[in-house]
Amino acid sequence: MATGMTALSLLLFIRKVTGSYTSAGFAVAAASVGTAAAAPVWGRLIDSRGPSWVLSGTAIMNAALTVALVGVSGSIKMSSSSSSSSSSSSVLIAMSGFLGATLPPLTPYLRSMWPRLTPRTELQHAAAALESALIEAIFIIGPVLTAYLAVISPAMAVLVQGVFAAGGGLGVAVAPLTKRLAVKVREKAETVESVDRAAERAQPALCNAGFMILLTAIGLAAASFGVIEVAVPALAAGAASNRAGLLLGVWGASSMLSATLVGAWVISRSRARQLVVAFGLLALLSAPLAVADAGLRGALLLTLAGLAVAPVFTFTYQAAADLSPQGRIAESLTWIGTAIFVGSAAGSATAGIVAEHSSPQTALLAVLPMTISAAAVLRLGYRQLLPLLLTA
Repeated sequence: MATGMTALSLLLFIRKVTGSYTSAGFAVAAASVGTAAAAPVWGRLIDSRGPSWVLSGTAIMNAALTVALVGVSGSIKMSSSSSSSSSSSSVLIAMSGFLGATLPPLTPYLRSMWPRLTPRTELQHAAAALESALIEAIFIIGPVLTAYLAVISPAMAVLVQGVFAAGGGLGVAVAPLTKRLAVKVREKAETVESVDRAAERAQPALCNAGFMILLTAIGLAAASFGVIEVAVPALAAGAASNRAGLLLGVWGASSMLSATLVGAWVISRSRARQLVVAFGLLALLSAPLAVADAGLRGALLLTLAGLAVAPVFTFTYQAAADLSPQGRIAESLTWIGTAIFVGSAAGSATAGIVAEHSSPQTALLAVLPMTISAAAVLRLGYRQLLPLLLTA
């Protein structure tokens, strides 16, 4: 649930404290960069040391930082002045970055389990689609819940997000399945070598040309998502207090619907072709967002755009798992997460600046070139990507 609440809760909270969408956009971007920078480290530690202590440790740190962020913002409000506003914003942005860095890496860890639990068949495809649908449910409930909590207090929205992050990390860390899977992974390691050495001998996924194509494409797509997550709340700022959460919830709902359909409909057995089709649809269905508003038209256009989000994530993570070297699956998937968070950070920061100095509608104009670029990267790299996935 925390994943679906973090961006909007930080945006509304920092906007309330600083009075600036630019600062709020940079805070959301800092959280994304923090998550992106820390994700490969957490993934590498999960592969080599096991998930329990990584998930529990990040959960505890994240909870402490959440409380500290709210506490610091209270003192900033009490002592606010024009001379200290810039430094106060910088403190909040930096703390948001650390908050993002300690977000428990639940999504990449859980996704790294599918190749170990299911064979590489349609069953794995259906399982990944189901997981995407559940994640999209989080992005429906999360923004709506955040918006309603923010009506009471934006600080409460941030604190509830922190409770979900800590509870989720600790809950998965102590789950019996987590412990059993960790034991199985170690039992499958070479008898002569430890898991650490086996993982170290595997070639990093970043050395794989196909994997780098995936990173670039998903990063560009995520930049468009970052724009939407900031521009849509800014667009709804003059409407009802809960309008931003409802609009983002509609976007997530349509993505959830498409995730369930993807589980039953295999576009092609070629993973490379699946990626090209999914990213092409993303560009096509996102184009009308340039004329979105905060009313019914905006809701309909976000519904249309959301239909391509889940297929993009599902096929990207499946392809990344196919290309991951043995012993480095979690690390490889966290690199995908890093590309997503870096792209989202760039989009959020850009949208915050443009929305404040121009308009939210102008910020939404950036969605189309970002999605077209993502589709173009995959199409241009198709011939290089295809044989790698066929032999994965």
